[in-house]
Amino acid sequence: MSNRYTDRNGHEWTIDVTISSIKRVKQGTGVDLVDIVKGDLASKLNDPMILCDVLWTLVEPQARLAGIEPEQFGDGLAGDSLDAAIESLLEGIVNFFPKSRRDLLNKMLGKARNSESAALTRANQMIDSPEFNAELEKMFGETSGELQESQG
Repeated sequence: MSNRYTDRNGHEWTIDVTISSIKRVKQGTGVDLVDIVKGDLASKLNDPMILCDVLWTLVEPQARLAGIEPEQFGDGLAGDSLDAAIESLLEGIVNFFPKSRRDLLNKMLGKARNSESAALTRANQMIDSPEFNAELEKMFGETSGELQESQG
């Protein structure tokens, strides 16, 4: 993985996590990037506005050189580019630490990704289940066949 990503406007950004950038992020947003182990960081980064502010603080020097303002930067974060930005940020945070901690954090992130993947699989299975279709039919008064036709 790389701590670079491309936003939906085609701009490439490098997420460089250093002591200076950690300080800037903490002062500017109140988010402590080294708080990755306690889990508080993950809950904060799930808020897209906080995530955007953190990312902006990290890439602001690059953005200013490119003549990009905060609002334009935020407009570039949506969909797949948002996922790529999150992955780049996490990679940047992990790379900040010495090897012994980096290995541990990579292992932790791997387990978190596996858990997320399993949760998405379970959610898809639930949505595909007859029970889910029955609930939809109760809510909307349509048969699953009518639901499928209206989607097609």
